[in-house]
Amino acid sequence: MRKITIIGAGQAGLQLGIGLLGQGYAVRIVSNRSAEQIGAGRVMSSQSMYDMALAFERELGIAFWDDECPPTDGVHMRAGSGDQLLIDWRGLMGAPGQSVDQRIKMPVWMAEFQRRGGELVIEDAGIPELERYAQSSDLVIVSTGKGEIGKLFERDNDLSAFDAPLRTISLTYVHGMKPREDFSALNISINPGIGELVNFPGMTLSGPCDIINLECIPNGPMDRWHEVQSQEEHLALAVQMIEEYFPWEAERCQNLRLTDDQCTLVGRITPTVRKPVGYLPSGRTVLGMADVLVLARDPTTPASAPTSTCNASSTRARRPSTTRGRVPLSRAIGTTPNGWPSSPTPICCCLPSRYSRCSAPVAACRSWPRTSPTPSTIRRCSPPGTTTARKPSASSPPSTAKPPEGEP
Repeated sequence: MRKITIIGAGQAGLQLGIGLLGQGYAVRIVSNRSAEQIGAGRVMSSQSMYDMALAFERELGIAFWDDECPPTDGVHMRAGSGDQLLIDWRGLMGAPGQSVDQRIKMPVWMAEFQRRGGELVIEDAGIPELERYAQSSDLVIVSTGKGEIGKLFERDNDLSAFDAPLRTISLTYVHGMKPREDFSALNISINPGIGELVNFPGMTLSGPCDIINLECIPNGPMDRWHEVQSQEEHLALAVQMIEEYFPWEAERCQNLRLTDDQCTLVGRITPTVRKPVGYLPSGRTVLGMADVLVLARDPTTPASAPTSTCNASSTRARRPSTTRGRVPLSRAIGTTPNGWPSSPTPICCCLPSRYSRCSAPVAACRSWPRTSPTPSTIRRCSPPGTTTARKPSASSPPSTAKPPEGEP
């Protein structure tokens, strides 16, 4: 039986591990925190999940909160400044979304992983530990980019367009938000040139709640989180910013209170794409996935968790086939019949109805053809109206294939 070691017990690592167990692999997951430590720790994300990502969890039988987590039934987007709204639209989604605090979710998944026969190891994994696991495993997958192991994966300068954070993100879990009168929603508010407010219902340790993300343009008028010294000050500043910059949401936020004593977070990251294979000092290789490879959004934001879920599902679907400890790139990632890379990581979370309209500059996307691709049809996720094709290798013949009619 082939053995796979996964470094990181988060949304991607645990979901991949559970999926690989079901495919007959022996799987070890290494976490730097126990289930008890995660449950007693600080919030990690806002993890807003929607139909496509939730379907992957249901397929594995690990969507344990469908009956108790408050649903997100629709979307409401508004943009403007002051009392003047330039955009105001809303609508129901085809299927509800949900957000379950990872302090609830990850400990349950860790227990389920062990119940299904997985090996869970609690230790800080650095380079020496990766060397040991690479020697004893058929494949090592790194799903956490923290510390020295994240530096194993070289920055992809062709895909990394930014050298500074685009937002400072504030995360707050609250009780007491006034319910909407029509339907529960993913509420997106934009104040151009200032920042954004995103809020939606969720479930946390103390029950149903609302989750607030304030996304502040660095050095702008909302970028004031360095002033905060306590959780109470954090909440007060969040309410003040909502009243000042998103007044259409202020009425719902008059009686907010914190859900617990570790329910706030502030962070900023520089959007970065890294190459998928890391090289250990011994020459052995490890495969990256999820936040290790694509930091397109801050992990605290709603999009981080579904992106990790899609990444785990994509990696699992390719059924890793490797040589113990020394994984040639062509085998670790896989190739198409034309010799083009068919990387299982990273994959973005795109709208199911239009896979080609992704905004994150990641290296693989569901817009890729399911059949044998050609250089002209292999595309990275790009902003609407742009197409980026991989450069063919010297051995690849030029292709005369054209994109499907109507595609950019």
